[in-house]
Amino acid sequence: MTNILEKFKRFLKGTKRNYIVLDLGTANTLVYIAGQGIVYNETSMIAYDLSKNNQLFALGHEAFEIIGKTNDNIKIIEPLVDGVISDLDAALDLL
Repeated sequence: MTNILEKFKRFLKGTKRNYIVLDLGTANTLVYIAGQGIVYNETSMIAYDLSKNNQLFALGHEAFEIIGKTNDNIKIIEPLVDGVISDLDAALDLL
């Protein structure tokens, strides 16, 4: 990860544009903003409340923390599996 970030910083050096980079990873989702560094680093998980018509319940670290601690109405999804988007709707919600 550090190698990629360093290469990207060298690429941006001398440009006058602001860049935002999104890394949808199997384990974590990262957001990098040029000049600020990584501003978002959360677990790539999302939880829905099935009793409320699949309403978003939690995402990131909050969704990870409730694994095994909820009732049957809460469904926790990993939108990416082995580096591939497995649930497009959940991936869009994560973004």
